[in-house]
Amino acid sequence: MIITAEILRKAGACKPEVARLTSLYGKRVDVTEEWALEHAHDRVDWGWAVENLLSEPAWRAYREATEPAWRTYDEAKTSAWRVYEEHDETGAAAWRAYNKATAAARRAFDEACALAFARALNA
Repeated sequence: MIITAEILRKAGACKPEVARLTSLYGKRVDVTEEWALEHAHDRVDWGWAVENLLSEPAWRAYREATEPAWRTYDEAKTSAWRVYEEHDETGAAAWRAYNKATAAARRAFDEACALAFARALNA
């Protein structure tokens, strides 16, 4: 499915975000699985896209598809947070350790969300 700047505006995207996305991707994007995986880490707000661009059945399919990745990411965050709280490191050092501990799970989660969004959008 093609998403345009106009579709984003009609869905309620703010002007700065529409401008940012069109500067990155142009005025229209064919959201294929390949495109979604390529741009999974581009600061695309997949949550907003899901809530505002998917139909109810597509939203349910997206949630079902991303549930395993969400659980894995949530477990990684919980474990990293425990380690963060147990150390007397400075805030910046602790956050770096937390981010390092959750990075792989976050990447996998972002990719699962992007792929599930493209599949649900095109179903």
